Amino acid sequence: MPDVLIYGATPAGIMAALRLSLRGYSALVLEPTGHVGGIVAGGLVKTDTPDVPEALAGLTRTRFFAGIGAEYGEDGPKYLFEPKAAERVSWNLLHEAGAEVRTGQRIESPADVERTADRITAVRTGGEWHRARFFIDASYEGDLMAHAGVPYTVGREAASQYDEPLAGFQPARAYRRGPFAPNTGYPVGPVPLEAEGDADGKTQAYNFRGVLTREADRLPFERPHDYDPARYGHLLQHLRERAVAGLSSIVTRT
Repeated sequence: MPDVLIYGATPAGIMAALRLSLRGYSALVLEPTGHVGGIVAGGLVKTDTPDVPEALAGLTRTRFFAGIGAEYGEDGPKYLFEPKAAERVSWNLLHEAGAEVRTGQRIESPADVERTADRITAVRTGGEWHRARFFIDASYEGDLMAHAGVPYTVGREAASQYDEPLAGFQPARAYRRGPFAPNTGYPVGPVPLEAEGDADGKTQAYNFRGVLTREADRLPFERPHDYDPARYGHLLQHLRERAVAGLSSIVTRT
């Protein structure tokens, strides 16, 4: 039985496995998808970095991002990279940690979490039970946390709840369009009714980042059958107002 079961081979899960190994503990990593490295290895391409480099420190900087730098023959951390490089580093660190890694292992419901009082004793994926002394939920969705009955909040809490001035709805961070010229006929959305700092049930949107290449054997882009450029008229207007010269000026290159 491993000392710790980590749910999610995200960078957080990988760093946990590595740190546990350095302290003499064993880990079993269960990853719901077929890949390791989370969004960093799944298409992030460019990692957000703080204005103060020292704010991103520890093993994340010295082993993960420095490992990506080594993939390109560079000394020190690298924050602009190809997803495949991040996935290689993720696997390297998991192997170095000596962790057992299983992909395609998803916790589906509360019935998949065994508890004794307020303590998790085992989780089930794919019909198999896994036991450990301790459990870490390093996933993005928090399925282990939720199915274990841990209280949680979906959305943004009000600024007044914890006295955080930047919490809740922030209208200054939204783009306002007006007048709408040309009128595309597509709705943009009503003016929000929330006041600054109000709570709401919204969550951060998922998105996909495509990795492009000039290599001759690349896959072609297929025009969507229902593509209508008018749908993006307001975006085009916004880009023109910002004097964006073209696609090449807003595409991140590795």
